[in-house]
Amino acid sequence: MSQDPRAVVASCCPICLFDYEEQGDDNALRLLPECGHLFHAACVDLWLRRRQTCPLCRSLVGNEAMQTPSVEMISIEIE
Repeated sequence: MSQDPRAVVASCCPICLFDYEEQGDDNALRLLPECGHLFHAACVDLWLRRRQTCPLCRSLVGNEAMQTPSVEMISIEIE
C-alpha cells in the first residue's frame, strides 16, 4: 500500500460528511484518478451514475472509471 500524492487529506467524505471510519461495514473508499479526491465508494458511485464529473472540482471522470470500478489499496492517516 502506498499513499497517492494526489490524494486530498480529509477526515470525512465530502458527500455524506461522515468520517471515513464511520461508514459502517462498508468502509470501501474510492480515489478518483484524475483529481485525487477521496470519497466513500457508495457515495461517489451513486453520483457517478448520474454525472461523469468529480463532485468537488468537476474534473471529468473517464468512461473507463465508471464502467469498471477501480480497486486500489491506499494508505491514509486520519488524525
